[in-house]
Amino acid sequence: NNKDSNLREEIIRELQRVRKSSEVSQSKLAELSGVEQSVIARLEQGTNPQIETVLKLLNVFDLTLKVVPIDGN
Repeated sequence: NNKDSNLREEIIRELQRVRKSSEVSQSKLAELSGVEQSVIARLEQGTNPQIETVLKLLNVFDLTLKVVPIDGN
């Protein structure tokens, strides 16, 4: 589904933006999150992440996901 793909890409871009702006390497993020560096690299290259993985990575930066209504529905 195109909406799902766009959302996934947006989440990945935001994670990568926050990681880089915080000057945290993939290796350091792996250490802090418990997620293997190779998984982080694949995620940043666009692979389909598991929700648990995303949540672990977001937690390092004191972020979370929030479910909100889609505009117009």
